[in-house]
Amino acid sequence: MKPNPIQQRAIDSTADQNLLISAGAGSGKTATLTTKIYEMINRGEFTPDQLLVLTFTNNAAHEMKERTILKFNEQGSPRADEMLSCHIQTFDSFCQYLVKTYAKELGIPESHIVKLEGNFWEIGEGPSGPDSEIFFDRGEKYDPDKVGLKLLQEEIENDRYIEIWNNVFSMYNAKEGVPRDEYKELPSKNIDTGMGVERMACILQDAETNYETDLFLPMIEKLEEICQIDYSGQKEFKVIVDHARSLTFALSD
Repeated sequence: MKPNPIQQRAIDSTADQNLLISAGAGSGKTATLTTKIYEMINRGEFTPDQLLVLTFTNNAAHEMKERTILKFNEQGSPRADEMLSCHIQTFDSFCQYLVKTYAKELGIPESHIVKLEGNFWEIGEGPSGPDSEIFFDRGEKYDPDKVGLKLLQEEIENDRYIEIWNNVFSMYNAKEGVPRDEYKELPSKNIDTGMGVERMACILQDAETNYETDLFLPMIEKLEEICQIDYSGQKEFKVIVDHARSLTFALSD
């Protein structure tokens, strides 16, 4: 495919220039990017081992890598072999590579990295995708049967492993009645990340649940005073203070 003038401008831009390519499906973005990668390496701006290209889906990553290697092969370049080990991959797989490669240097024991093939976030119909999560292990005090990692691997409800952070690679549109491997891709993909403030407070304050932290206890103590009933984990207390907190936010907005 011969690039049009606008695509050629993108291809000719150098590594010291910021570049944003915004275009719809089927407009030649992949062809433009692969040609640009080829040209920049040929111009000596960087080597294949310095290359980092991240995308959302495996299909997109494989296609881009194959097209780039094909371009080098067509020119009889020995660099085609070097391109096999370059980083053209998904955000998810690159994060896994970083953890696998540098976890030991960062002092993270291998036993603390748990790979779950089916780790996927979705909540009804709408945006969904693979995700990675950070859990805090509260120990066997919250795991009297000593089940351990099986609680995570089999998604068993538990109070031992508390999820404090996650990254969702939102790239698919979940649809009821459609198998997950047949979900359509989202036209606009994104990475959704967040930390649970209440869960972090629970861990730092060594509380049984979020409701025994200083985020909720003042309200619970006031409720005890009003209803003349001592709090000992009753669900009714939690429902009332949770609603009070929500209404406070709503009224403030």
